[in-house]
Amino acid sequence: MRNLITALVGVLALVGMVFVLKFLNQHGFFNVPKQVVRVSWTALTQKPDVVFYGDSRIFSLRTNCLLSQSQRNLGLSSSTLKDWRLILDYAVLPKVEMIVFWAGVNDFRFDRSLTPEQVVDRQLAVIERLSDHGQRIVVLGQIPIRPESNPINKSLVSLNELLANRVEKSFEYLEVSSIELDSHYRDKLHLNDLGDALICKQLEWTWSAQSG
Repeated sequence: MRNLITALVGVLALVGMVFVLKFLNQHGFFNVPKQVVRVSWTALTQKPDVVFYGDSRIFSLRTNCLLSQSQRNLGLSSSTLKDWRLILDYAVLPKVEMIVFWAGVNDFRFDRSLTPEQVVDRQLAVIERLSDHGQRIVVLGQIPIRPESNPINKSLVSLNELLANRVEKSFEYLEVSSIELDSHYRDKLHLNDLGDALICKQLEWTWSAQSG
């Protein structure tokens, strides 16, 4: 039994590291010339004003959301809050003026046994780590999955309520589920360009308030 537990822990650790390496590779933190992995310091030294972290929903904002000429979108497709805890433990990230974070839906998609209380605890753990890298943390609330009858949506509503009630000085909660987005989905999970633009409009106001 002890050997089995040890093997399972090893597998879970390996899966976590795969996400960390995927993140670093996708966003240019690693190059692989001549089969040698080395750190790409360009990705680390060009300090942005705003950084976007999260899953594929926030990654899709990269083409439709310009808050600053010096911003970087480090969204990672299929990532969960658990993955982001690992990433933030291992990645060397610059400290910036504002971080926009949007993740959590995949936690429910990949593990239907999770409760909103468990996921909000994961959110807060990630936010605590993000506070080391941003002077201001803006966390986006979750939007529904299509169709509306998807049972995950009830959990997303509860997650938003819990997160809104747990707002602390360390982060700001931006409610976006109240935006009229019904006709602005490109698939069951992601918004189309117009939907992304509506989300970005909310972020522009938030960024302008800080810059002003």
